[in-house]
Amino acid sequence: MIGIVGAKVAVIVVLGLVGLAGLVRRTRSRAVLRAKLEAAPSEFEDNAVVTLTGTVKQLAEPLLVAPLSGRPCVAFRAVARSYTMREPGSAVLVGLAMGAAMKRVRVLDREVESVEMVPFVLATKTGDVIVDGTTCELLVAAEPIIPRKLEREKKFLAAMQLETAVRDAGFDESRVEVGAKIKVHGVSRSELAAHGGETGFREAPTRILLTGDDAHPLTIDRA
Repeated sequence: MIGIVGAKVAVIVVLGLVGLAGLVRRTRSRAVLRAKLEAAPSEFEDNAVVTLTGTVKQLAEPLLVAPLSGRPCVAFRAVARSYTMREPGSAVLVGLAMGAAMKRVRVLDREVESVEMVPFVLATKTGDVIVDGTTCELLVAAEPIIPRKLEREKKFLAAMQLETAVRDAGFDESRVEVGAKIKVHGVSRSELAAHGGETGFREAPTRILLTGDDAHPLTIDRA
């Protein structure tokens, strides 16, 4: 009996470590991105990698609607996870024939996510900056959706082609809403806002943009 109990504990620990390993990888990745945010200059430099802080304002483009909460926002990250119930022995203790004596455990089967953003204005202490992109690395922490919106969860599962029942799935959602104070990391540059017309090229107004590229994707975090 002690041997069986010990084996059950060992298996559950092993399965727990599998999920923990994924969590550790995500945590390390986020730590690396946050380190880049902190290391970059915090003021505008033309054609440079910077991290600017300000408040979100809406551009002319319509806002996004976050899929799980239905709230308007300029960026979101929505995640769905499917789980299965498994006999620990059948997955890990191969050959020990103890599966029937062990309690079934809930194991992560698949995780899918959708990340979207629309261009918006970042109102900084030195002026407005246009954050221009359609996707980003979103480090903003997920907030609980209370009460849950089951119809939205069903639609999200269908859109992400995740074949599982809502009751067997897990969800979370991060959002950046108008009025939020955030930090945005990316490549800053200035460009002409108009051709200048009769005023001439040198007198044409300029605007500041913050964009991303493969080496420096737009990254957003709470300020």
